[in-house]
Amino acid sequence: LWRELPLGRHALFSDSYGEFLFLPRISDRPAATLFSKVGPRFRLNPKFGADLFLEAFARETDDVNLGRRAYELRYGSRLVYAFGGPRPESAWVATVGAFRRFTSFRDAPAARWRLIVAIGGAL
Repeated sequence: LWRELPLGRHALFSDSYGEFLFLPRISDRPAATLFSKVGPRFRLNPKFGADLFLEAFARETDDVNLGRRAYELRYGSRLVYAFGGPRPESAWVATVGAFRRFTSFRDAPAARWRLIVAIGGAL
């Protein structure tokens, strides 16, 4: 779920996502992941932006093959590039970002910076 509130050249955004995974060939136990981000978006040009964000992240799982159980607050930044897809009406976005946990509500390994690269769109 993506929302953006334009503020002239820049914007405020919120980005929320949830998934429920059940992959019996990997684990007989399902996993659920939820996150929600909010922050300012700086428009560098019509196709390129930079975000700063705060994020609430939760993953519930009993199997480390599907990720570790986590309930945490994070901060980070990302670069966003929007481009067209294989058809004229399709839109795609590529992002590269870094984030770090600043609060955990479970015992967890020491916080460190993590990098995430994502690409998605409509075919």
